[in-house]
Amino acid sequence: MKSPPRSRTGLSGSKSASEIDGDDRAMLPLTGGLLLLALLQRLHSTGMLRSALIGRYGVAPYRVGGATLVIGALALVVAGKSDAAYHYVWLPPVWLHLFMLPLMFVAFVFVAASLVPSNLRRLSRRPVLWGIAVGATAHLLVTGDLAAMILFGGLALLALLEIGSPKRRAIDHGVDRIPWARESLTVAIGGMLLIGFFYLHAELFGVSASMMDRHFM
Repeated sequence: MKSPPRSRTGLSGSKSASEIDGDDRAMLPLTGGLLLLALLQRLHSTGMLRSALIGRYGVAPYRVGGATLVIGALALVVAGKSDAAYHYVWLPPVWLHLFMLPLMFVAFVFVAASLVPSNLRRLSRRPVLWGIAVGATAHLLVTGDLAAMILFGGLALLALLEIGSPKRRAIDHGVDRIPWARESLTVAIGGMLLIGFFYLHAELFGVSASMMDRHFM
């Protein structure tokens, strides 16, 4: 079993104090980006404030400004996670990796339900939020460093808070019920998304998605 990396080192195998400090400071944009996403989520869910901003600036500027801030927040999260130092918190046991693939399959089925007609939309207005929550939780089970735990824990919390908001709790009865047999399309798309995610994970994120790989995010 491979041990988690203690630090990022150069060819000499050592790091200067400034390099270590720089990696530690990367936690600031990571946490700052997640906090900004939380604030934007709160802003969007606060009807009076949202209406006031739209009334003053208009719908288009509000949407453009919101999208720009979301992109900026995501950029901070990605940059912070990429540069963050590895701080070992715990070593996930091997058996937890057995839950990774089934949970990710469920997550992608929820994502697929937001793309095609699905009865899951009758249970949740935004099934993709459940996909994010389940997928982030699955990653939390197999990550052992602080930055990854902050990232996936933050994403799961944001998704659950949005799911729990009053406007999301209401079931969308306007969605037509479809025969459950047709849910096979949703399941098939979810499976294809999972396969693509599995094989592209290393290229996209620099980490193998294999359950037997003991590297951490």
